[in-house]
Amino acid sequence: GTRLISLLVQALKALGKDNIDDTIINKLKNDLTDKEKATALLEAKAATSWIYEFIKQICKGDEK
Repeated sequence: GTRLISLLVQALKALGKDNIDDTIINKLKNDLTDKEKATALLEAKAATSWIYEFIKQICKGDEK
């Protein structure tokens, strides 16, 4: 899991805050397993705040 999370954070950083849209968020949401999402949420707390916000959207968006 951890390697995946660091790749996720790197990918979001590389895209940049202004270039991440719903399409990207939905793709990541579909690509990650529930277990990976849970791990991402725990590990992303140490990431930059805007990255953590996106990771929360990616990992938590389904409980509406």
